[in-house]
Amino acid sequence: MNDLKIGQVLTLRIIHDNIGNVTKEKHPYLIIDICKKHNYVEVAQLTGAMDKPYLLLKKFATYIKVDSPNETVIDKDSYLRADNKYTIELFDDLVKYRRQSDTLSEIKLSKLIFFYKNYQENVSEVYDNKIVHMSYEDITKINN
Repeated sequence: MNDLKIGQVLTLRIIHDNIGNVTKEKHPYLIIDICKKHNYVEVAQLTGAMDKPYLLLKKFATYIKVDSPNETVIDKDSYLRADNKYTIELFDDLVKYRRQSDTLSEIKLSKLIFFYKNYQENVSEVYDNKIVHMSYEDITKINN
């Protein structure tokens, strides 16, 4: 089908709530999971740490350094948001939104996935309006 991998980053505009609001700009989204059985990719938003540094104090955010080891999939210190659940229909052309074929380093990726899944399963701050599934049509319409 395609060669997307967990740990790669997609750059997209997405629908960020159940009302249908679309992000104004493209953002990087880390691929957290790929479910071929149910045909979707789960992604988590990455934000530059200096873009909104006050959000680093929130329970839903975890910090990611661009170095130690040097990362190629992010270009600055960032944080991952775990208070949303975004899934995207898995389709062949989704790979064209991939930043590059590299993945986040294994140790950082493991830490982020653990943080994300733990937050999703054990913290009750993922509100229904922040659980969004986007179809092929949604993604292609808002990203072209």
